[in-house]
Amino acid sequence: MKKKALMAILSLCVAMAMTACGGNADTAEVKETTVAEETAEADAQTEAEESVEADAQAETEAEEAQIEEAGGYYEAGRRSLYGLDGAQIDLEDARTNFTKAQELGNTDANFYLGVLAHFYGYPKKDYEQARACYEQSGDNPYAQIALGFLYYNGQGVEQDMEKGKELFQSAADTGVIEGYYGLARAAENEGDFETALEHYTKVAQEGTEQFYIASAMSDLGYIYAFSSGVEQDGAKAVEWYTKAADLGDTDAMFWLGSMYESGEGVEQDGAKAIEWYTKVADLGDADAMAALGSIYQSGIGVEQDGAKAVEWYTKAADLGNASAMNNLGYMYQWADGVEQDNAKAIEWYTKAVDSGNTIAEANLESLQGQ
Repeated sequence: MKKKALMAILSLCVAMAMTACGGNADTAEVKETTVAEETAEADAQTEAEESVEADAQAETEAEEAQIEEAGGYYEAGRRSLYGLDGAQIDLEDARTNFTKAQELGNTDANFYLGVLAHFYGYPKKDYEQARACYEQSGDNPYAQIALGFLYYNGQGVEQDMEKGKELFQSAADTGVIEGYYGLARAAENEGDFETALEHYTKVAQEGTEQFYIASAMSDLGYIYAFSSGVEQDGAKAVEWYTKAADLGDTDAMFWLGSMYESGEGVEQDGAKAIEWYTKVADLGDADAMAALGSIYQSGIGVEQDGAKAVEWYTKAADLGNASAMNNLGYMYQWADGVEQDNAKAIEWYTKAVDSGNTIAEANLESLQGQ
């Protein structure tokens, strides 16, 4: 009996021992599985984080590349607008490059697109488009000044001269010298020529944005050439006009042509007049085209050439210049540079009359009364 009991006890111990051994093995396997899973999860998380970082880095690099590309188009636009670094002034190329820069997120390009539509009238005078461009220029202070001109003059918006002056003053108060250009124009308009000269000169000498610097120089030239508010000084006018023209100001180029044509402030020089008028005419300025027609028609300072006069008058008339229309009527009526053709003369006189030219009205009545 004791033997059987002993054997049972031994069997139970063996079974318990075997169970204990098997249990330890299973626990080890569970632990190993858990560690492996945790390692895999950690690796996956690390890989995901690295992927996110790589994507963010790639996105940053793409943004930087886009900004750089936009900046390249922006600078190319400025070169074409102002004729910088030996480039020729090319308004179409400037507009194309500014548009590309704007499409790539360069908000400053909107300012120049507005300037083209507003001040250059390229590809056409469009004050509403200019306003939209200025308002899309973010916090660009130069755009705010240009927007001030739209309000001051009531162009594309309801006229609000006080709001315009507020925008000029706000820029000046924050240290933007070009704000004084707007204040100068307002002062000149209000008959305060002393303040106008002071502010124009400040911008011309201390400004940083070429458009406003050149414009201030051009306006100084105009005051000295034509204003009754200061002592006229043709030599000073030519000096300021030349500085402005060298910075790409097309108004200054036109007036230089006029002064060389008339000999005001400089020795009369038809060749130089033609040179300056042609620079502006090549940029699509109808007034310059009409002026070239007049020079060749009259032969002032150059050899008279009726055919060239007709050529330039036609280009100007096609762009809506009423004076050129009237002059074309005259050329056809009197066979100057073209065959005599009263029908064409009447046609051009009529177009000029419809465009508000009073001289053409008299010419038309005279011709039809023959």
